[in-house]
Amino acid sequence: PVPDGYTRFVTTPRELAPGEEILVNEWLALPADDDRDVIDVRGEDSPYLHHFILYSTSQSEPVGTHRAWQDSDQVTLGLHLAGGFGSEAAGAYKPPAGVVFRVAKGRSLLANVHYINTSSGTVVGRAWVDVKLAPPSPDKQVAGMFVSVDPTISLAPHAKSIVDVTCTMQHDIGLFAWANHMHELGTSTYAEVLRAGGGQVDLRRDDAWDGEWAFNPRFASWPTDAPMMLHAGDTGHTRCVWNNPGAEAVTFPHEKCLGLGFFMGD
Repeated sequence: PVPDGYTRFVTTPRELAPGEEILVNEWLALPADDDRDVIDVRGEDSPYLHHFILYSTSQSEPVGTHRAWQDSDQVTLGLHLAGGFGSEAAGAYKPPAGVVFRVAKGRSLLANVHYINTSSGTVVGRAWVDVKLAPPSPDKQVAGMFVSVDPTISLAPHAKSIVDVTCTMQHDIGLFAWANHMHELGTSTYAEVLRAGGGQVDLRRDDAWDGEWAFNPRFASWPTDAPMMLHAGDTGHTRCVWNNPGAEAVTFPHEKCLGLGFFMGD
């Protein structure tokens, strides 16, 4: 049953042959006329569902429209509202109590759904999500999303590559969550803050990267009343290391050196 106050969004069932893998985007809701706060999200833990990620997006399509995931989607999708549902995921990321993600008016809801049929027979992949939406409330703190990325990377064939991404803060930001992001060629990464007055502090270190984390990120977290402060003048620094065994160069967005954080403020 759908819990009181929640709306259920159901994706189109997908038939998968043995060994088949499907990664699709599907539009779940048309743009709303007003801002909405995401109070809670609950998803299904289903066989053959690898992950289910809920986004807000400025791209509007009729509900039920679906198409195959494209690498270019990584630069056009909007706020990551919830994700991690699935039989191999660690569970949906949720902001702390009293903190909400805000879906601005004019934005649609979109699901990124990934199925893998590991059985020897044909199966039907199913997924749904229950979302509790509410009008904006002054009692709730709004979470913003911070991204640091270099879209010009090019990983040489048959070689190890290292890229450093830096971003100097223009104003104070209080992070309450941070995750590094690479794809399957990544071997290690770390993110840190270089203080304007000297010294450094780690955000997160992943000394042995697992490609599974591209869609199931590992977050470092801090209390909302004691966030990790990035002050104006500080520099965020992310270093990524890859090994490209292929014969062709690999470029963005097939690979990434990206840091993703959530902070207090819209």
